[in-house]
Amino acid sequence: MSSDAQTELCPGGCGLHSSCKKVYSGVYTCVCDLMYAPKGSNPRSERVCQLSVATITITVVFGLLIVALICAMIFIIIRGCERKRLDYAKMARDVNKEP
Repeated sequence: MSSDAQTELCPGGCGLHSSCKKVYSGVYTCVCDLMYAPKGSNPRSERVCQLSVATITITVVFGLLIVALICAMIFIIIRGCERKRLDYAKMARDVNKEP
C-alpha cells in the first residue's frame, strides 16, 4: 500500500515499523509490525512503534545460549585433545619401559 493510500485510510499516516490495516468493517488503523509494540502505554497510539520487550528478551536469551554452547564445545575439544596427548605420552612411556 502506498504512503498516499495509508494517509487517506489512516489520517495522520502511520509511523516507522507500523502499517495501516483494516481491523473491522471498513475501519482502518495503524498496527505495529511483527516484533514491535506501541511505544506508549495507550494501545491506540500505534503510530510510534519500538522493539517489544519480548523480542529483546528472546534475543538476549538465545544469544547467551549460543555463547554457552560455543564455550562448552571449546571446552570439550580441549579436554579431548588433552586426553589424547596424555594417552600418547602413556603409550610412549610404556614402549620405553619394555626391554
